[in-house]
Amino acid sequence: MAKNGVSAISGITAPVVGEKQIYNIVSWYPSTLDSDKNPEKVTWELFKKRSSGEFTTTNIKKIGRSDFTFGESSAGETYKLQAYLYNPEGGGLIITPKPAKIPKINKVELFYVDDTKGSIFNFMEKLRAKANCVNMLGKELIFTLWEDDAKGAGHNSKNLPIATQKARVNPQGLATVDFSLSPLLMLKAAKGEQDSKLEFYVT
Repeated sequence: MAKNGVSAISGITAPVVGEKQIYNIVSWYPSTLDSDKNPEKVTWELFKKRSSGEFTTTNIKKIGRSDFTFGESSAGETYKLQAYLYNPEGGGLIITPKPAKIPKINKVELFYVDDTKGSIFNFMEKLRAKANCVNMLGKELIFTLWEDDAKGAGHNSKNLPIATQKARVNPQGLATVDFSLSPLLMLKAAKGEQDSKLEFYVT
């Protein structure tokens, strides 16, 4: 039976960790119907080479999207990217991510303790801060919780540091700490408050 779907793809095969790459369809199998030659129908699936030498799925699949950003733990590993309409058909692009040359913190985000994105926290609740890093495996980060007293957006030296925590960057490029919004911490945060509203951020 003649093959249908994507026959070849292209893109960067040694992507830098933390940088988004977009992969492209180069050609389709000749028996593919014109009506099926639609990139929005294509599934892009990433496979990883295991110690046995076999490629098995990472369970990362995207339909109609071909952008991939490889994380810290992927550096030096070998992957295979396949694009198909129905089922993986072999072939594909062999990809070996390389470490970023410059260590950096991409972003710091706030979460509730169940790891859902956090915005409004209650007294006695825990505030979880996660730093997403590149090329910083094992490095120790210092997280500072601030109460925002100054007017305007962004960090201001007039703001009050409330607490600090330390954490090391794990193989996934993440460093995570929890701040407990205890009565003592809240009392400290309220000292310089101007508008009777406690607003926190983390650096």
